[in-house]
Amino acid sequence: MQATLKGTDVAKKAGRPKKPGGEGKSVRIETELANKARVVALRRGVAMSDYLTALLRSPIERDYRKTLQELNDETSSFT
Repeated sequence: MQATLKGTDVAKKAGRPKKPGGEGKSVRIETELANKARVVALRRGVAMSDYLTALLRSPIERDYRKTLQELNDETSSFT
């Protein structure tokens, strides 16, 4: 694909553009909930991914630590 800049041919980079912010994996959430989160994030002037990350980080980290401890306890009981 070619783009012209004031009479000069410039080659465009192939592929998808880089994702903004710290976006990672795609996940599915209910449409109504996503729409509400989008409105809140827009009103606060932040990316929706940043807004959701801030909301989810603490409970996910807590549950992850708890899960690791449970797995460790289960493994310890076998020895």
